[in-house]
Amino acid sequence: MKKLFTLTLLLLCCAGLRAADTDSTRTRKPFMEKNSLGLGIQGTYFNMSSSDSQVFQLLTGISGKVSFMRIAPVFSWCYHRNQMLGIRFSYTWAEMHLQQASVSIPMEGLDLSISDAGGVLNHFGGALFHRSYFGIDRKGICAIYGDVALSYSNARIAAAPNNNDLRSIALVFSPGFEVFVMNRLSLHLELGLAKIGYNFARNYENGVLSGKSDTFKANIKPSLTDINFGLTYYL
Repeated sequence: MKKLFTLTLLLLCCAGLRAADTDSTRTRKPFMEKNSLGLGIQGTYFNMSSSDSQVFQLLTGISGKVSFMRIAPVFSWCYHRNQMLGIRFSYTWAEMHLQQASVSIPMEGLDLSISDAGGVLNHFGGALFHRSYFGIDRKGICAIYGDVALSYSNARIAAAPNNNDLRSIALVFSPGFEVFVMNRLSLHLELGLAKIGYNFARNYENGVLSGKSDTFKANIKPSLTDINFGLTYYL
């Protein structure tokens, strides 16, 4: 699934750039007009359990459930045709409960069993972003885009008796696809693809600081939690 989303977005990017080059001498309606204001919302949700999920069925020795929800209001302004600045706030909630998990690696002599383990994640964040559109069609209905965002997030993972506080500052690149379904209403699909960030982690046990870690990370890989669907209304 990850490779399919990535390949599709890259092909759309190539198609958009090629179309822009071949039609540069012709009249072409911009996808986004200057001074357009956008009010939108992004979101992701999935729920998997060992009783009804094919993913869990592929993992032998594991039973439990995973729930994930993310919602993010977005405000944007088009300062130049097909160029936008915006701000995004987000809230993420996730819960995982493992009723039973068994891992066995005979060559390493490892045999691990976990039961009744889990935790809850609460995450708040915000980001300033710049978006560049590349129109696919001549009427300005469909476009691919690239987002570059500077984000900050604060998260807490509660797994009694431990609590983990995580803070992160990151630069994120996210390609996407957007289409107008009505005159001022659009739908979009976005995939977080590359991220460079610095993470601050603090671990507390029974309310007392027991460990800390500051790390720098850079990676290029999509995941289920990096896929966002959105709805935007333009004024």
